[in-house]
Amino acid sequence: MTAGLADLVGLSGIDKAFKEGQKWLQSFLLFEASENTIRAETEMLGAIQKQMDDASVKAMQDEMELQKRERDQRQAPERLYGSIDAAKVRIEPGMSWKKPWKGAKIGVI
Repeated sequence: MTAGLADLVGLSGIDKAFKEGQKWLQSFLLFEASENTIRAETEMLGAIQKQMDDASVKAMQDEMELQKRERDQRQAPERLYGSIDAAKVRIEPGMSWKKPWKGAKIGVI
């Protein structure tokens, strides 16, 4: 199994039950994998993610690493770009809201 296919098999186990992931792989990738293979690849992805999370937490708690990161900060760019948008969001009825639609705004820089 190639690394790319192993990632897809593992992701199918994350997104769906192993049996459903097996059907999905067969339908869309024309690839047959047992439920145990999907489970093993999903667990492997989980172990890799846990290692990355642990390393990230350790780095965030290391004062020397934080100071080094502060010193290594680049200068701010000359120009920043921003964008704003708004949308209406339907609120479930019966949640004591007077209006069923609320405005949601977002900004990105």
